[in-house]
Amino acid sequence: AHYNEGFADGYKWKLRYFEIWDLPELECGFVGDETEFFSLYAIASARIKARFPKIKVGGYGSLGFRGLNHIDSPEAYKNAADYAARFLSYQKAHGGVLDFFTWYCNAESPEEIVLHARYARSTLDGAGFKRAASHIVGFNVEAAERGAYHGYAADLFASLVTAQRSG
Repeated sequence: AHYNEGFADGYKWKLRYFEIWDLPELECGFVGDETEFFSLYAIASARIKARFPKIKVGGYGSLGFRGLNHIDSPEAYKNAADYAARFLSYQKAHGGVLDFFTWYCNAESPEEIVLHARYARSTLDGAGFKRAASHIVGFNVEAAERGAYHGYAADLFASLVTAQRSG
C-alpha cells in the first residue's frame, strides 16, 4: 500500500513484483531459525497476494546451488540447496505463495550458470511450483584477472542467453 497506493505519504509506483527477504540461509540474513523464516514467508506471501492479487510475490534470494558442484565451497553454499528444498516443501504444505523464486549464481562458466538454472527449474517443478518463475538475481562468471580479461562481458552475456534458453 505504501509503494503502490500512496499509503502513509508513500508512492504510486505500480510495482509488479514483491520479493520477500534476501539470503535468509546466512547467519546475517535472518534472525531466527529456518522454521520461523519459512512461517514468516508463508504468512506474508499469502496476505500480500490476497491484498494485491496482481503483484507477483516471491523470494527469497537463495544463496544458490554452487555447493552442489564445488566441493571446496564454504559450508553455507553446501547447505543452500537443501535449505531451498525445505523452504519449497514448507511453502507447499502451508499455503505459501511463490510466483517466482530468486537465487544467486557465482559460476566459472556460462555452462555452469545453465546447470544451476536447470537445477532450479527442476527443483521448483519437483516441489509442485511448476508455474513459479526462476529468477537469477545475481550472477557472475569468475575471471582470474578481470582487469585484463577481455572476454568477461561476452561470458556474462552468454550466461544470460544460455540461462534464458534453459528454462
